[in-house]
Amino acid sequence: NGTIKNLTVDSLRLSTMGYVTGGITGKNYGTIDGCHVTHAIISATAGYQIGGISGQGEGKISNCSFSGHITALGYMGGIVGRTSADIINCHAKGTLYMTGSAVFVGGITGYITGLTGENERRSLKLTDSYFSGVIQASNNQE
Repeated sequence: NGTIKNLTVDSLRLSTMGYVTGGITGKNYGTIDGCHVTHAIISATAGYQIGGISGQGEGKISNCSFSGHITALGYMGGIVGRTSADIINCHAKGTLYMTGSAVFVGGITGYITGLTGENERRSLKLTDSYFSGVIQASNNQE
């Protein structure tokens, strides 16, 4: 439930076979504000919930950016893989490549839900945010 503020990570190289992975944090319950991941390569060859800033979020992400390439199975986004919180004034640029038969890939978030971990409903904001680049999905099932 803390705050990560004004952090920049440059030239990140992250390779994992795990789940819930991001350039700043795997799982976010607090606030991430003014953080940037630049020139990154994130590869989660067996993972879901992968994001340029956070893998999964129940806390607000604002004024953040990501640039680079992400490869994962699904639930993948340029800012956050899966979230139930506000995303405000964020942008992502790069290539998102989904390699599995899973779904949910998006330039900002792969999946956004109004349910929290405690199944409480909340109204969410996704505002003043954009993605530029390429999203490519391949389904490896026959």
